Amino acid sequence: MSVALTRANEPDTEAVVWSDTHPLRSVFSGSRLASVAVMRVSRRTLLRAAPGALAWASRAHAEARTAVRHSSFDPWIEVLPDHVRHNIREVSRLVEGRPILAVIKNNAYGMGLVNMARILETEPAVKGMAVVKLSEAIALRDAGITKPILLMGPFDEADLEEAVMRGVMPMVYTGVGDALDRLATARQSAVPVQVCVDTGMGRVGVSFRQAAGLIADLAGRKGVSIVGTMTTLNEDPEYEELQLQRFREVHGHLAASGVSTGRRHAASSYALFDNPPAYGPGWRSSASTRRPDFGKRTCSICGRP
Repeated sequence: MSVALTRANEPDTEAVVWSDTHPLRSVFSGSRLASVAVMRVSRRTLLRAAPGALAWASRAHAEARTAVRHSSFDPWIEVLPDHVRHNIREVSRLVEGRPILAVIKNNAYGMGLVNMARILETEPAVKGMAVVKLSEAIALRDAGITKPILLMGPFDEADLEEAVMRGVMPMVYTGVGDALDRLATARQSAVPVQVCVDTGMGRVGVSFRQAAGLIADLAGRKGVSIVGTMTTLNEDPEYEELQLQRFREVHGHLAASGVSTGRRHAASSYALFDNPPAYGPGWRSSASTRRPDFGKRTCSICGRP
């Protein structure tokens, strides 16, 4: 299965949009694939539909157990590099050239971690990659990937040391400043980090109420370099406005004190299509003190957010 983005006004094309938050409905027409991508479906929409889906899955499983099936091969996914590159260009176009942080966690959503990373490594629009497991970050370094790698998952002090020494950037949201200072002394250079701010999602990050204090503490350490600040949106349009407001307020408070928060990013694949304010639509990419310059954090390029 190869996946690529296409515009809605191109009905006769093999290129399709595929995203787990925007389920794809496809029908075959002759030898070509005509597709309809449902782009306005969020995780909460899918959760509301979950009971019916589970009931269907239970029935299907029971039927499958009673059926006699013969298979001489295992299923596989074919990913065409040219389709991935096409998607990268489309995402870059939509976000007006903003840097892309490609999330390729969990084996690149089943598409092959290292193979996907090698494609992304050659794309100028992709400034870095992100994973959740330290083992995946190390696998990328072992495979020769040189672009920045962000570790978004939890870690203990031993994991932090291994990550930093292998050139993997940790996402931090707790008081790890002393540990970072020790590592900076050992490597004789500041440790680059990204700070995750919880603006109301409740999943991970330092609360927006305490974020300014943590970021100021980290920024004041010679052993720490804040490369970026990030948040995760909950895919509810009205609540996302509040989240972005909180995110801006954290930045504004710190900026007024002369503290840099690095590059800010909040837009996942859902926001790419359904919440352009998360990456600044209508605010142009030119420098401006009147709007946030959010980056794009996505894996729409490989088919999944």
